[in-house]
Amino acid sequence: MMAFTAPALADFVAVSRAYELEPNLVNVPVSSSSSMSFSNCDGCETTSGQLNAQTRFSVDGKTVDFEEFCDAIRLAKQSEHSGIFLLHQLESNVIVSVSVSL
Repeated sequence: MMAFTAPALADFVAVSRAYELEPNLVNVPVSSSSSMSFSNCDGCETTSGQLNAQTRFSVDGKTVDFEEFCDAIRLAKQSEHSGIFLLHQLESNVIVSVSVSL
Protein backbone atom coordinates (compact mmCIF):
# COMPACT_ATOMS: atom_id res chain seq x y z
CA MET A 1 0.00 0.00 0.00
CA MET A 2 1.30 3.46 -0.91
CA ALA A 3 0.60 6.58 1.03
CA PHE A 4 0.93 10.07 -0.33
CA THR A 5 1.04 13.22 1.66
CA ALA A 6 -0.05 16.55 0.37
CA PRO A 7 2.37 19.41 0.88
CA ALA A 8 1.33 21.79 3.58
CA LEU A 9 -0.37 24.81 2.22
CA ALA A 10 1.39 27.94 3.35
CA ASP A 11 1.58 31.54 2.41
CA PHE A 12 4.81 32.23 0.62
CA VAL A 13 6.48 35.51 1.36
CA ALA A 14 8.99 37.03 -1.03
CA VAL A 15 12.21 37.85 0.81
CA SER A 16 14.14 39.13 -2.21
CA ARG A 17 13.26 40.46 -5.62
CA ALA A 18 15.45 40.37 -8.69
CA TYR A 19 15.18 43.07 -11.34
CA GLU A 20 16.40 43.32 -14.91
CA LEU A 21 16.52 47.03 -15.64
CA GLU A 22 17.19 49.37 -18.51
CA PRO A 23 20.16 51.59 -17.58
CA ASN A 24 18.24 54.81 -18.15
CA LEU A 25 15.85 53.77 -15.35
CA VAL A 26 18.63 53.51 -12.74
CA ASN A 27 20.08 56.48 -10.88
CA VAL A 28 23.83 56.42 -10.26
CA PRO A 29 24.31 56.24 -6.47
CA VAL A 30 26.43 58.93 -4.81
CA SER A 31 28.33 56.60 -2.47
CA SER A 32 28.71 52.92 -1.65
CA SER A 33 26.57 53.47 1.46
CA SER A 34 23.83 55.61 -0.07
CA SER A 35 20.47 54.54 -1.42
CA MET A 36 20.07 53.58 -5.06
CA SER A 37 16.82 54.30 -6.87
CA PHE A 38 15.44 52.56 -9.93
CA SER A 39 12.23 51.97 -11.83
CA ASN A 40 10.89 48.97 -13.77
CA CYS A 41 9.60 51.07 -16.65
CA ASP A 42 9.03 54.64 -17.84
CA GLY A 43 6.16 55.97 -15.78
CA CYS A 44 6.43 53.21 -13.13
CA GLU A 45 6.87 54.05 -9.48
CA THR A 46 10.48 54.53 -8.37
CA THR A 47 11.89 52.03 -5.86
CA SER A 48 15.00 52.49 -3.78
CA GLY A 49 17.20 50.28 -1.69
CA GLN A 50 20.17 50.81 0.57
CA LEU A 51 23.72 50.00 -0.50
CA ASN A 52 26.09 48.84 2.22
CA ALA A 53 29.53 47.31 2.76
CA GLN A 54 28.23 43.85 1.75
CA THR A 55 26.69 44.98 -1.56
CA ARG A 56 28.47 43.26 -4.46
CA PHE A 57 29.17 45.25 -7.63
CA SER A 58 30.09 43.58 -10.91
CA VAL A 59 30.55 44.50 -14.54
CA ASP A 60 30.33 41.82 -17.23
CA GLY A 61 30.73 39.13 -14.57
CA LYS A 62 33.83 40.65 -12.94
CA THR A 63 33.72 42.01 -9.38
CA VAL A 64 34.60 45.71 -9.36
CA ASP A 65 34.86 48.51 -6.82
CA PHE A 66 32.20 51.18 -6.42
CA GLU A 67 33.85 53.76 -8.71
CA GLU A 68 34.23 51.26 -11.59
CA PHE A 69 30.63 50.23 -11.06
CA CYS A 70 29.39 53.85 -11.33
CA ASP A 71 31.50 54.38 -14.47
CA ALA A 72 29.90 51.24 -15.97
CA ILE A 73 26.38 52.55 -15.26
CA ARG A 74 27.26 55.79 -17.06
CA LEU A 75 28.59 53.80 -20.04
CA ALA A 76 25.53 51.55 -20.03
CA LYS A 77 23.26 54.60 -20.26
CA GLN A 78 24.92 55.40 -23.61
CA SER A 79 24.35 51.93 -25.09
CA GLU A 80 21.08 50.39 -26.19
CA HIS A 81 22.39 46.84 -25.63
CA SER A 82 23.24 47.14 -21.93
CA GLY A 83 21.36 45.99 -18.87
CA ILE A 84 21.50 46.22 -15.11
CA PHE A 85 20.61 43.28 -12.89
CA LEU A 86 19.81 43.98 -9.26
CA LEU A 87 18.97 41.78 -6.25
CA HIS A 88 16.96 43.62 -3.59
CA GLN A 89 16.37 42.10 -0.16
CA LEU A 90 12.91 43.36 0.70
CA GLU A 91 12.65 43.08 4.49
CA SER A 92 15.91 44.92 5.18
CA ASN A 93 15.62 47.10 2.04
CA VAL A 94 19.24 46.29 1.20
CA ILE A 95 20.53 45.92 -2.34
CA VAL A 96 22.54 42.70 -2.15
CA SER A 97 24.13 42.83 -5.58
CA VAL A 98 24.14 44.90 -8.74
CA SER A 99 25.58 43.76 -12.03
CA VAL A 100 26.05 45.83 -15.18
CA SER A 101 26.17 44.11 -18.54
CA LEU A 102 27.85 46.21 -21.19
